[in-house]
Amino acid sequence: MKNLLSNGKFFSPFSSKNFEATAKIFNRLFRKIRSHFRKNDFFYEKLALIGIYFCANSVLLYSVRMFSGYVPAFIQHLPFLNFIFESRFLKFLGRPEQSYVFYTFIFQFLIFKPIIRLSLLVRYNMLLLFTLEMIENFILGLWDTFLAREIMEGNAFLFGVYTKPISQGFLGIVYSFFFITYQYCYICALQNRYPKFPGEMKKVSDSVLFWLKAK
Repeated sequence: MKNLLSNGKFFSPFSSKNFEATAKIFNRLFRKIRSHFRKNDFFYEKLALIGIYFCANSVLLYSVRMFSGYVPAFIQHLPFLNFIFESRFLKFLGRPEQSYVFYTFIFQFLIFKPIIRLSLLVRYNMLLLFTLEMIENFILGLWDTFLAREIMEGNAFLFGVYTKPISQGFLGIVYSFFFITYQYCYICALQNRYPKFPGEMKKVSDSVLFWLKAK
């Protein structure tokens, strides 16, 4: 009781003096953390890029199984990648209809109005990967809607062809394209460069950079 009483009055940790003292302590702590990050910008930037592209490639691999309905043979010979297909978080990220709120939070508080200090290169790559993922999901959505495996295989006798190899071939081309694109973007990011895509894809990278700088 003696610790709680001061001159016969109840001691409150939320009094103005104690609140100011606590605020000063947290202010010093945040300054030290901010100073530490500024001194190690290069290290944390590369660490952030590794994490971003690891998640992007993991979600891409999970999408292979979700849309194709099977695990590619080359992945089956890599047991250490099995955790990707069992991770609840990656399953969550691999389903846009479930992760919409999470992606909205990322857009708002890490890219456009960042509450954590991130370099332009990191935010650019985050936005670029989100854009590429949306394009990928759009292509796969069109394929699944108009040329779904069940519809094609159910009407295969009308066309006189076995359509499963066609479906596998199309999905293989799509995923190979985006996988190679991700690796190219990652290499450019490690070299502190922005990727330069040929043809119509150039509009994607240029638009992302313009939009980010405008914001």
